Amino acid sequence: MPLFAKPLIGLVMIGAAPITGLLALRVRSDVDKPAIKWFSLMMLAGVGWALTSGIETIFWNATVSIVSDRFLLFIATFTGISWFLFATEFANKQTVSEHTFRVLLLVPVITQCLVWIPESRWLVYSQVTLTNGLLTTTLGSWGMFDLWVFGYGLTFAAFAVLGGELLTADNRARKIQVGLLIGAMSIPVVISVAHTLDLTSVNFTAYGIAATGVIFLVAIREESNPHLFSVNHFAWDQAINDIDDPILNFDSEFTLTDVNPSARRVFDVEVGMDAERLGELNPELDPIFDEESPQDLVTHVDGTKRYYSYQSSRVEYGRGATGQTVVFRDITAQKHQENRLQRQNERLDEFASVVSHDLRNPLTVVTGRLELVREDVSTDEFETIQRNLQRMATIIDDVLKLARAGETVETAESVRLAEVATEAWQHVHTDQSTFDMRISEDVLVEADRNRLLTVFENLFRNTLDHNEPPVTVHIGTFRADETLTDGEGLIGLYIEDDGDGIPAEERGRIFEHGYTTSDDGTGLGLSIVHDIVEAHGWDIQVTDSSGARFEITGIREETG
Repeated sequence: MPLFAKPLIGLVMIGAAPITGLLALRVRSDVDKPAIKWFSLMMLAGVGWALTSGIETIFWNATVSIVSDRFLLFIATFTGISWFLFATEFANKQTVSEHTFRVLLLVPVITQCLVWIPESRWLVYSQVTLTNGLLTTTLGSWGMFDLWVFGYGLTFAAFAVLGGELLTADNRARKIQVGLLIGAMSIPVVISVAHTLDLTSVNFTAYGIAATGVIFLVAIREESNPHLFSVNHFAWDQAINDIDDPILNFDSEFTLTDVNPSARRVFDVEVGMDAERLGELNPELDPIFDEESPQDLVTHVDGTKRYYSYQSSRVEYGRGATGQTVVFRDITAQKHQENRLQRQNERLDEFASVVSHDLRNPLTVVTGRLELVREDVSTDEFETIQRNLQRMATIIDDVLKLARAGETVETAESVRLAEVATEAWQHVHTDQSTFDMRISEDVLVEADRNRLLTVFENLFRNTLDHNEPPVTVHIGTFRADETLTDGEGLIGLYIEDDGDGIPAEERGRIFEHGYTTSDDGTGLGLSIVHDIVEAHGWDIQVTDSSGARFEITGIREETG
């Protein structure tokens, strides 16, 4: 080798130090990310390796070579420790304690103590020769243990850990990460082993670490895909393994790139399947490729029929790469509930039809024929029959209203609150009652007008039926504290009278079906009110007042 070549090679080696040093500083700023500490220490060891090798090559003499060789022995083992701890933490995604690091560090520390003490140096180096400025060493028993058994043992154990992770990882991005680590770190390891086996006269390991550093530096840029130390990928692995919802991840060509265990349990899927193969094995998944008309899926899991809804999201991977993530939600319980409600509604409609026709028609006939026998019975008997017929008609009307009261409001319209309340009062008022309207004429709400009219009628009738005249009914609105996301607020509605009020112990039961304190009441009026209010998405409650006060809240006021 020409004389000028050695200093040149040494300077290039020293020049590799800033690269690995820059990488160590760069990743150290992300201390919150998994395995970052050990990777940073590994890169700092690379800085030491580059500087030591460079100085040894430039000042090629016995003293420098001996001292450098001892430091390089420490750095080699230290690098193996850092690489092993990094791989362990990276693969297992859990923190490795500093106590473990300190215990492992004892081996290279003991080596340095032995090598600097003349009486024990032979344990590390059994023979040291210097021929034509070239240092040749033969490792002793402890030196062999330190470098080959311990240092390289940890290094190859790290490769084994990452190799296992590479084989078992379901996430394609994770496989890319692990493969990148294995490939990049193989460079300095191969160079180091080659020099240790005397296959090269100059230790070029510093070049290998610098090359590894460059690869990693590119990989950890935020815009890189995948970002090597991204917490998102660690969180993704943990989340998809734990979540019960099936998840499928596709690339831009609709090739399956990632699946979670739940998806494998529900569907016949494997990473690498294209859309055609996926559809052949799972025809129920065809709708996920139709963005125009999404629909629920039906499949069988362990012989049981299951229903799934799904949501598809576009994913930007960076560098122009896109994909699609589909998350499925098991809605079997919801579907069963919907089916039960549908069957109940069908039976309720049948019941309402029976009440409306099969009971009301005969009642109408009896009421009409009653006048024909007026002179054949006493006045008291006639009035008793007439009163009970009217009560039966009232019960039938209330039952029909109750059957339809809880139906979801699907034909809501904009109505003037004061107008509907006034009309309801005109239907039920008596000469000995007073109506105090405190609602502005321009207050508009969205509601089913006929059912809202029933709410007012039943509340007004409840006041008139349970209080001795004269009685006054006050009705008005108040501003609720809640504000909607569009900036508009909610209002509340109150109906209050100056009567006897409702005892506190009865307020929790007044909305129950059939509950009444009157001998002539059906116990359905306030129950109908409650169901209609809830069907609108509002709330109703009885509050403290000198009389009875009902408050309906959650009403959205429209701007007219």
